[in-house]
Amino acid sequence: MNIVNHTKQLITSIGIFIASIALLVSACSPQNPRLETIETQEGEKFYIELPSQPTSGKKWYWTNKSEVTLVDSVGFIQEVTQTRTGDEAGIELWDFEAIKTGQETVILEFKKSRTSDASQKRIYTINIRQN
Repeated sequence: MNIVNHTKQLITSIGIFIASIALLVSACSPQNPRLETIETQEGEKFYIELPSQPTSGKKWYWTNKSEVTLVDSVGFIQEVTQTRTGDEAGIELWDFEAIKTGQETVILEFKKSRTSDASQKRIYTINIRQN
């Protein structure tokens, strides 16, 4: 194999590698949020469990709370454990209550502050049946 063919093959391999990384990163980004549906009844509580990493300085924010009328957050718990590398990992457990019958959307974003860009986004469709 001559040097020109070897160089072309190397450039092609690098291009494929970069494209694969870009695809992987975009699949986890807020532009491709995780979508979930929750079925509940009016007056019932339900929980949303989210991965947490306190040492990152990021936390979950309910970004459309002012627009939501059928559901309310009534509690929050954060459980943290130490990893082998000394970092902290855990979960945030959000406690909600279904107030009225209907369908509602709850959007949660993982970021450093309310105004910063999100590194993760979750969109929950809440279907609330009459009790």
